[in-house]
Amino acid sequence: MIYTVLLADDTVGTIHSDTLDGQHASDFIGEVVNVHLHDENGNSIQKQGRLVEVLEESEY
Repeated sequence: MIYTVLLADDTVGTIHSDTLDGQHASDFIGEVVNVHLHDENGNSIQKQGRLVEVLEESEY
């Protein structure tokens, strides 16, 4: 499962369920998490921030 999430600084990124020890991403709302996203050049990067909302869940 891949969760698309929103951080407190308005960053949108993804969290993979295999990094959540069997928990749902919404269990981490209010906590600092690492997310994956792409920079302006399309490079994959990681960012850390406070989780505000889970926007979407997808199987792929």
